[in-house]
Amino acid sequence: MKVAIILLPMWSTQAPPLGINYIGSSLRRDDHDVFVWDYNVQMRKHYESQRTDKEFNLWDGSFALDWNHKGIFNSEILPQLQNTFKYFMLEIASKLRKNKVDAVGFSVYQSNQNTTDLFANYFSKVLPDLKIFYGGPSITVAFPRDNLYRRTVDAYVFNEGEMAARELVANWEGGKSINSIDGVLAVQDDGILSDLVKREQVNMETLPIIDFEDFQLDLYFEKVLPIMMSRGCVALCTFCDEPSYWGKFRWRSPAHIYKELEQNTKKYGVKHFQSMDSLLNGHMRNFKKLADLIVEGELEITFAGNVRISKHMDAEFFRQLKRAGCKYLVFGLECGSQRILDKMKKNIKLEWAIDNFRDCHEAGIEVHANIIVGFPGEEEEDFKMTLSFLDKVIQHIACVNVGVGMSIGPGQDVYMNPESYDILLTEKGNVQFDEKGQWQSKSGSNNHEVRIDRLKRMRAYLENGKDVLINPPYYNPAT
Repeated sequence: MKVAIILLPMWSTQAPPLGINYIGSSLRRDDHDVFVWDYNVQMRKHYESQRTDKEFNLWDGSFALDWNHKGIFNSEILPQLQNTFKYFMLEIASKLRKNKVDAVGFSVYQSNQNTTDLFANYFSKVLPDLKIFYGGPSITVAFPRDNLYRRTVDAYVFNEGEMAARELVANWEGGKSINSIDGVLAVQDDGILSDLVKREQVNMETLPIIDFEDFQLDLYFEKVLPIMMSRGCVALCTFCDEPSYWGKFRWRSPAHIYKELEQNTKKYGVKHFQSMDSLLNGHMRNFKKLADLIVEGELEITFAGNVRISKHMDAEFFRQLKRAGCKYLVFGLECGSQRILDKMKKNIKLEWAIDNFRDCHEAGIEVHANIIVGFPGEEEEDFKMTLSFLDKVIQHIACVNVGVGMSIGPGQDVYMNPESYDILLTEKGNVQFDEKGQWQSKSGSNNHEVRIDRLKRMRAYLENGKDVLINPPYYNPAT
């Protein structure tokens, strides 16, 4: 078959995306003619060429919640992007016709869900014979089935999509039913949804070593390539939806990762790699072995990624990472209140963070710290404790990722079990969201306005003589 795998806005344009690359590379193993198109980066370029000085940069991370909220998307995002969307709807439809594409798969995230629905609905009308399927992190048991019932989308692919997508396309090619594929949900001929059976996890060593021939690398903001070293997480933090998507934590073998690093360094001349994993240090022995391989092989690269705060990382470990080319590490600090960290089920201690930040900084590796403002149960005292803790370690930190405040959504424990948290609920026991998709505590002491105020104070603190970067660089109070 001829298959197109597409990413639509809004997503990061720092580097080419991994998700559509893995799906496309997997489908090629079955000799399908596959097109992998990142229209997210192309639309950003088109939009910014026409954007006025008065219009916000909608691809800035502070607008992620606006893209996700259907009402705000329709009233504030869509009007600014009408020309861009119209242009690319016609262009993509034309390319699908010209290349005689049989099926198109969309990679769906919370921040591009509304855009994807808009384009999929259009393609289903102008290309009625086209098979359309969705996959990606947003396709969970909570994802609306409307597109399936309306037949604007033919199938949803849940969790890891490589093997399920291959079987789905193979069945379409062979004229077979798609109603009994593990990990795939579809509407049967009688209008009833097929049963969803969870698919076994992918063996990481069987995944393709990917290249980036489908991407125009000069469109991206940094000369960097993404890499996936592991999937999942060893923790079950209550604010995170990744464990419900990836399942049990798995690491690729260090030799497998090294081969990909070596291949793409030679092929593209790129020296910096960004790990897209939840955490690099979920398997310390493998992480250390990879660092040893890079040093022993004299592979001249730099890399960065996320890590958990851990008592198992010492000064010598960070020094070896530096020798291997580690440029910066993003630590999931989240909060400076041990009480709130325990409610998050982070399973870390603040004293470990003090040691990690110091040892990492002294080894010559930049320390980046993630902060979540307004977790359920956070009171003013907890927020002040976060500022106080940052004061103790700020001399070791290069960047603080302040985010846009605590949001609640499918896949998180706070969403699935809200009765265990200090959250205002509906009569049915679900999280009560207002017209902008915001939640509040039962007492009202933690609400949208409070979180905005704390974010502003956090930014003011960091901007007051602190030599650190702040991400996102802008803040949109509309969210």
